[in-house]
Amino acid sequence: MDVFRCYSVSTVNVLVACEDKEVSERVNDALKDYFSMAEIETCQNKDTITLRFKNHACLMKFPETARELTSSHNLRVLKDGNSAYLISGDSVFQIDLMKGIGTGFLDKGFWERPQKVQQEFFMLTLLWLLHGHKLYGLHANGLAGHGVGILLVGDTGSGKTTI
Repeated sequence: MDVFRCYSVSTVNVLVACEDKEVSERVNDALKDYFSMAEIETCQNKDTITLRFKNHACLMKFPETARELTSSHNLRVLKDGNSAYLISGDSVFQIDLMKGIGTGFLDKGFWERPQKVQQEFFMLTLLWLLHGHKLYGLHANGLAGHGVGILLVGDTGSGKTTI
């Protein structure tokens, strides 16, 4: 039986569905640790994205026609038509960009990886899905004070923090 939790990110609801309680607790704890999302009672907003976590990887294969968009030591991102695929070790997340639904499998080793790797995996999944609702992520540093704010956007190592 699936375990459901709902969150709010700006005007979009995020429905998290996990096939068992243990996976649900780990996923939801990670989301709360890594992101600023308010937990809400229900996801009855028309602007809802769904993250489904399965217990088995058998359906999480990606087509051979998928092209690689980016790759690092910890994560590969592939795209084929209206689907994107995030792969970290044996963990795979398939994102249906048209429906706003991501379905994934987290292997047992996923939780042993560094928190930065886990965070990157979840962050990219959310960013792909939020993009369909015109919400975007920026790599930035900001300052705020006396009702004024400055946001510096730039690549890693570009000097945002130093400035």
